[in-house]
Amino acid sequence: MSPTLWTALITPFRNGEVDLKTLDALLARQAANGVLLLGTTGEGLSLTHQERKTIVLHALKTQPQIPFMVAATDMLFAPLLEWVSFCNDLPIKALLMCVPPYTKPGPCGQYDWFARLLDRTNHPVMLYNNPGRTGGPLFEETLARLQHHPRLWSFKDCSGSVAQFKAYRQAAPNLSFASGDDNMLAHLAPLGAQCLVSVAANIWPRAMQTFVTQALQGTPPDLTSVWEAFVGASNPIPTKAFLQALGIISSGELRPPLSLQDFHNLGALEQAHQRMESL
Repeated sequence: MSPTLWTALITPFRNGEVDLKTLDALLARQAANGVLLLGTTGEGLSLTHQERKTIVLHALKTQPQIPFMVAATDMLFAPLLEWVSFCNDLPIKALLMCVPPYTKPGPCGQYDWFARLLDRTNHPVMLYNNPGRTGGPLFEETLARLQHHPRLWSFKDCSGSVAQFKAYRQAAPNLSFASGDDNMLAHLAPLGAQCLVSVAANIWPRAMQTFVTQALQGTPPDLTSVWEAFVGASNPIPTKAFLQALGIISSGELRPPLSLQDFHNLGALEQAHQRMESL
């Protein structure tokens, strides 16, 4: 059975390098959840190809019991195909693929891109709509054409729109659906969302599992104060700032051009932390 909670894990850095010791500690905290590596929260597009390989291989070696999903995103098709081929030989559970950033392809371009990738992977794939990051949506027409591909398993929506989620569900009713926004799961679960790919689970892995269980049962708690604490800077800046403030990581270092100095909402941390600790 697929996890109902996937933690979109941060990538810890120290002095510009991936901090594998801290990565071990972070993974140990996620032993009860699925883990997404190299996603937006993991600053995947700011990592070199070798760094991505190192992170995935290290995680699989040190925490083989965790279900891992690995992001597979690039602006260039050939390097992405190479990455998919590398992942084919790994004991991961799935790949996450989004629209290539910046280029803004139309429905036919998106279909060709994803169909060729789906044909070349050995793993189930979760497609990912995040127009705020990619510059444009994954079109409903694209999803409808791809929905019967044997490698397409799930769809993750970060549109922030209930109406858009309904449209995707109508376009591909037989797919599994996931919320990619913590604050949207309570609204999307009654409409068919079956799991959450979470940022907040980096900080509160146990409490977020409780929240997901309750949301899927139709009794979600009001966590408005928690979601508001993340407002003010681009993901994963607030998450790393919170983790550092709570002493879970010793360094909140980010890859340029991201900076902790752009986040000024740490005052909301105590209220959010108390709320999550009460779940």
